[in-house]
Amino acid sequence: LENKELQGAIVTTGIDNQDLKRILDTGDFALLPIEDAEAIELKSPFLKVMQIPQGLFGLSGNVPPEKINVLATTAFVITREDTPDELVQAVIKSVHEENLRVSFPGVLRREEVTEWVSSSMHPAALAYFYPADNIGMITQVIGSLNALKELILATIALCYLFWTYWRKLMAREAEARLEKQRVILDRFMEATYKVEEGQSGSYEVGLLRDSLFRITTIRLRALKQFTDHEIRSDLRFSIFITQCGDLINKIQMKIVSQLASVDMLETIERGQAVPTSSTVGESETSKETSTQKPKSKKKTSKKVGKKGSK
Repeated sequence: LENKELQGAIVTTGIDNQDLKRILDTGDFALLPIEDAEAIELKSPFLKVMQIPQGLFGLSGNVPPEKINVLATTAFVITREDTPDELVQAVIKSVHEENLRVSFPGVLRREEVTEWVSSSMHPAALAYFYPADNIGMITQVIGSLNALKELILATIALCYLFWTYWRKLMAREAEARLEKQRVILDRFMEATYKVEEGQSGSYEVGLLRDSLFRITTIRLRALKQFTDHEIRSDLRFSIFITQCGDLINKIQMKIVSQLASVDMLETIERGQAVPTSSTVGESETSKETSTQKPKSKKKTSKKVGKKGSK
């Protein structure tokens, strides 16, 4: 205002600058539009075309007389990448969440900031000005969880199929082992049948004892052969053990009956060959009685003779 030679000036300042307002209120200055503002905007991404509405300045509200195009830029708060997120968030909130626009109307609204910033932003600022990205990140996390869930389900299904296949394989192997054990059990049962057939109708103690030894040996060998094997729970094995037990009892009963009959015959034979003690005693008693009777007669006769002599 003091330099009378000043014809004009290019001023970069806020739209609510009080010095600019005071100069334009004098009526000595006018606002000139920038005719090629759009071309400059294309060449310089940090500049934006902005319109100053009609009557924004001047005491009578006549500056400018009509809306004009100007170029605008923004003031940035520069920080380092390793600045703590809490500090960045606090600065941003102090600008956009504490009614700073009441005192400084030129402060950009929160939703306008993303249109003006052309450089990289701090991660905390990105999280503040682009909350949708957080939602996108959450969506990505949820998508990843869904993919992980599908992977887990596929893994579980694969494990189930593998387990089912393994069970079938183990069942086939167990069936093969059981079949081999059944073949061996058939041999034991065949040997048991031969022993039973050999002693059937025989009452010779020697043959019966040999059959008892053989069937007992077969049973013990079978129990030792099939220790901790699946066939022990098979019905055929139970029948075999029962058959062996019945045959052992049968042979033992025959041996006991044969030995008892032999002892009885020997007792009868001894009884016929040697008189019993009671019979001998009775005969001796009768002899003594018969011997003593004549003696008593002699004594009587002697006594009578003596009386006669007297």
